[in-house]
Amino acid sequence: MFKLRALPTDEALDKLVVRYPGMNRAALKAGLTLLRLGHDMTDALDAFLARYELNQGTFFCLTVMNRDPDAPCSANQLADALGVSSATMTSLLSRLESLGYIQRNIDPSDRRKLCVSLSPAGRRFLDGFLPDCYANLSGFMDAVGKGELSQLSSILERLSGATDLLRGPAL
Repeated sequence: MFKLRALPTDEALDKLVVRYPGMNRAALKAGLTLLRLGHDMTDALDAFLARYELNQGTFFCLTVMNRDPDAPCSANQLADALGVSSATMTSLLSRLESLGYIQRNIDPSDRRKLCVSLSPAGRRFLDGFLPDCYANLSGFMDAVGKGELSQLSSILERLSGATDLLRGPAL
């Protein structure tokens, strides 16, 4: 994946506005900055997770399961929650099982199916790992004033709901 490391300077943006008169300079600058921030956050998360032998897929799988740690779920439910294929989910679950963080059991309501749950070791791991993880995220967010956090969350939620606009008009 390519990542935009060098954002355009204000001078470069000014030249673009001259070349493309309908361009919203402020929107382009904010959008490109947000795009780069997303890449930078992903890189930082990857580095943090690697210290714990996790990647984003295994991390998000564990955090989804930890929302209700006493409730087993199906691999299909997890795949839907993470937006991945069943083949990808099988791979993620195999990795988590090899780490001892999950267990697969026969579904009591349908013996043809398997259900997945956090193992006791997985719960212990998450109870030790997540406070550090969330402290890192909180420390990162300290760059925004406490009074600005709810405003930022609201803005980001609106942007999240508008991502289909990035795909452009339907053909």
